[in-house]
Amino acid sequence: MARLINSKSILVNKGLRNEGSKKIIERLRKTKRNKDFVIGISLARTNDSTRADTEEGMNDYINSLRSFVSSDIGDYYAINISCPNAFGGESFAEPKLLDELCTRLDMVSRTKPLYVKMPISISDDLFARLLAVLDTHNVQGVIIGNLQKDYSHIHPDDKKPESFCGGLSGAPCRDRSSELIIMTKSQYKNRFTIIGCGGVFSYQDAKEKFDAGADLIQLVTGMIYEGPGLVRKICKGLSNSL
Repeated sequence: MARLINSKSILVNKGLRNEGSKKIIERLRKTKRNKDFVIGISLARTNDSTRADTEEGMNDYINSLRSFVSSDIGDYYAINISCPNAFGGESFAEPKLLDELCTRLDMVSRTKPLYVKMPISISDDLFARLLAVLDTHNVQGVIIGNLQKDYSHIHPDDKKPESFCGGLSGAPCRDRSSELIIMTKSQYKNRFTIIGCGGVFSYQDAKEKFDAGADLIQLVTGMIYEGPGLVRKICKGLSNSL
């Protein structure tokens, strides 16, 4: 990870580093929390060459989801189809393969909501086709969206990588994320719960996401640059605006 300060962004090239579902389930079982503290489980294909194959990749998603559901760990599940930092890339950000994946996911019996984390560096047409697929499956919401892959959004005073090596978080995602939220809300109304994500650095940014049609927001980069007090500032600003 690298800060791109003038771009108000983080270049993220982590490759999904974690200890795997079994270890995470064990750790979360021991984690004390207030009953209203929400834990979301983000599921992506394991980042190694043995999971680059489409069939193995699907099995990886299904096995991970089944493990968390059977263990009753997590309050919602997010299927990440748009991570650029894994072997095989974003292969499931393609309508036919997404339909196959969701058909398999539908077979996992669960009571908690399932969200899909969407790519944003794609055309409106492809994004609409992916939503149309999700509309036919047991998917409760979408997270809009993932990292920006277009390096033209990097500020001229920040060092631009010579070749693609991860996605951009933060401000480079803001406008495109809001555009796609508007499109989703306009077409599907309340069919999907929409989590707005990308470029939230202030109360005004958060309000923009809600005005676009988001039901919830997520942020990380904003807190890295503005500090954890940003959450309080956002809540206070929204409260005053009401």
